[in-house]
Amino acid sequence: MSNITKVTQRDPSCLPCKTMLGLAELASSDWDGAQRNLVEVCQKMLADNSLGRPEPFVALGVMQSWQYQPEEAAGYFLTALKFAPQEALALQELGRSQLLIQNWLSAAEYLGKALAAGANPEARLLYVEALLGAGQYQAATTEMARYLNGRDVKTMPLRVRQLWAEVENRKKIDAVYAKAKSAPRLDYLRHPPLDLEGLEPAADQKPLESILKAVGQNVAEAFARLPNTSSLKEIHQEKLLHKQKAGTTLDQKFRYLCLTPHEDFGPGFNEYRADVSGMQTAPKGLGEGFMLTSGFASASLVFHPMYQPQSDFHYLGRQKVNGHDNYLVAFAQQPAKARLTGTFKSGGVSLATFTQGLAWIDSHNYQITRLRTDLVRPLPGVRLEGQTTEIADGEVHFKGMTEGFWVPRQVTVTVDWNGKHLRNEHHYSEFKLFQVAATEKQGKPKESSRKEQ
Repeated sequence: MSNITKVTQRDPSCLPCKTMLGLAELASSDWDGAQRNLVEVCQKMLADNSLGRPEPFVALGVMQSWQYQPEEAAGYFLTALKFAPQEALALQELGRSQLLIQNWLSAAEYLGKALAAGANPEARLLYVEALLGAGQYQAATTEMARYLNGRDVKTMPLRVRQLWAEVENRKKIDAVYAKAKSAPRLDYLRHPPLDLEGLEPAADQKPLESILKAVGQNVAEAFARLPNTSSLKEIHQEKLLHKQKAGTTLDQKFRYLCLTPHEDFGPGFNEYRADVSGMQTAPKGLGEGFMLTSGFASASLVFHPMYQPQSDFHYLGRQKVNGHDNYLVAFAQQPAKARLTGTFKSGGVSLATFTQGLAWIDSHNYQITRLRTDLVRPLPGVRLEGQTTEIADGEVHFKGMTEGFWVPRQVTVTVDWNGKHLRNEHHYSEFKLFQVAATEKQGKPKESSRKEQ
């Protein structure tokens, strides 16, 4: 870096030299110096297009991507392409920026151009991801095979194995959903349930756009600011007899932990169950013929702005629930597009699940107060005929925080599986902020029994 600094001091007009200085500063972890020099170079190139080169714009764009600013990054890459339309790295990183915001078709377009321009194998992996997101699964399979080029996937890095597994999983989804010929058992969009007492039917779909926008903003903000929490979780499991009467039952209690990961690459959190002593554990009952259910806190993600384009919505009207006026919206995930999936496991077989259902949205604050979900279609491969989930949300307040958070309070899951009817009821209470603290106490060192020589 010292040598390049001397060169730029001797010839301040050498913009490629100052670009190299910025890259050297970046390599030495001097982000401020790197950004200052690269911005200066870009400004001079924009002032005089005859001096323009793509490298400083690509470098600044990559820095923005590292800071998860994909929109700003895309602007730099597009400027780089004005000076060099076939610059493979600029096309590749522009495609990556579109992946970060899940603009799948745009990402696939730029990554395809990057590969045509001679981009490295990394671009092909990104291309596979973009094709998956765009629902072009056959093309993703072809590109994955080209990347592997006969190599055993088991010997590849973790990221490659994960992407390959997603391609294979999408093949299963396509076989189950896209090629299914029978009509679905339920269709909430076209034939909503008839047990909606007091529903005032919608005259038209005009309110839908504003409802989805407002509830989407609430869901996005909730997942962005949700703190680490713990609650008492009580599970009542039942084997149902004739006419839904309860047969054998099993009751369990846990401390339920909901931890928000420190990452900015999409909404979500990690769920854990602990026993009374704080040790991580799992519900019991599989060996006795009960079922295990989880993942309800993420059910509202179907309304997140990131995931709304992957579902269909229909405004049904208004309905009062517990004295509160609610908008009633039907929804159904599109299996060909949806990236948000559930999982049903039976023995050694695991299949992705997609949901349809109803959402009750408070007309005053646009909070989801209740959800009812069912399968988009049965899954004969795991003998799953139906799975209905009823979620009642409620607002909780944590000590030291003024704002409230809407979380599941009561959940009921009923499953029609392999000729059996099972029901789980989950009740959440005693909500608290969850913090981990560690302390170390040092005692006085013991004297040695032998004197040092």
